Amino acid sequence: MRFSYLTICSLSLLKSLDKINVEKVMEYIVSCKNLDKGFGCTPGAKSHSGQIFCCVGVLAITGCLHYVDKDLLGWWLCERQVKSEGVNGRSEKLPDVCYSWWVLSSLILIDRGYWIDKEKLVKFILECQDFENGGISDRPDNAVDVFHTYFGVAGLSLLEHPRLKAIDLAYALHVDVINRIFLK
Repeated sequence: MRFSYLTICSLSLLKSLDKINVEKVMEYIVSCKNLDKGFGCTPGAKSHSGQIFCCVGVLAITGCLHYVDKDLLGWWLCERQVKSEGVNGRSEKLPDVCYSWWVLSSLILIDRGYWIDKEKLVKFILECQDFENGGISDRPDNAVDVFHTYFGVAGLSLLEHPRLKAIDLAYALHVDVINRIFLK
């Protein structure tokens, strides 16, 4: 699923979606939908927030969000917010900062972003910040890394944290970059 997302995203940015059979990609993505209305990485695989973002991102880029049951998928995604205020990738797992992006961007793309407690999510992300050396970790008091720093900052952008530029929900890039590509 990640590779399908990266392919569609890249071809779209290159204005070359006509180079592939987009309908076949849609068929594959729909085949990865589960009974819980989430998506797995392959047909029959367990629903996972990261895979859901990839599917919803592809569907958004191609104008095919009508394949999503927004209420049921939104419910599944909202259930990812745990008592510690963060969000996880699937049930019974610990919260992780990167899922603030995967879950919240998917929720906003399907018009259900208001279903999550944004104040608690901001608090969780900021608790994972290393104020001494910089960066953001997956969980409070863990080592920081570039991956979690990027998606933590991207999540904070979606949560409208001050002084952060807007991030495009489907492409995970700054909106001004996307505008320069598509508004030329």
